[in-house]
Amino acid sequence: MERKRILSMIISVLLLALSLCLTIGVKFVFHACPMAMGEMGKIMPCHWAEQGVFATGIVLSVMSLLLFVFKKSGERVAISACMIPATISAMLFPQVTIRLCMMPEMACRTTMRPAVLGITIVLIVVECVNIIINLRKDK
Repeated sequence: MERKRILSMIISVLLLALSLCLTIGVKFVFHACPMAMGEMGKIMPCHWAEQGVFATGIVLSVMSLLLFVFKKSGERVAISACMIPATISAMLFPQVTIRLCMMPEMACRTTMRPAVLGITIVLIVVECVNIIINLRKDK
C-alpha cells in the first residue's frame, strides 16, 4: 500500500512537470513563428496553434495539481482518464486543428510541432501508467 502511494505521488509530480513543460515551453522555448502579419495583414495561423497548446497546457497543469488533492485511487483514475483527451487535443492543435505555416523551415514546423508531439506522447504514456497503477488491487 505504501509503495503504491509513493509511486502514485512520483507519477503525479512527473505529470505536473510535463504539463508545466508543455505550458511554459510553448511560450518561451519551442514557440511558434513570431507574431508577424502574414499575407493581407492577418496574424499567422501558427500563432493561434501556439495559443491553443498553451491554454490546453494550463488545463493539464490544473488537472495535475488535482492529483495531489484527491487521494482515493478511483478519483485519481478519473482525473488521469480526463487528462488523456485534453492531452490529445494539445497534440492535435499544431497542424491538424490549426494549420501551421506552409514553409517547412519555419519555427512552428521545426521546433514547436515536434516538441509538442514529444511531450504529449510522454504525457499520454504516463497518464496511462497512472491509471493502471491506481486500478491495481492492493495485496
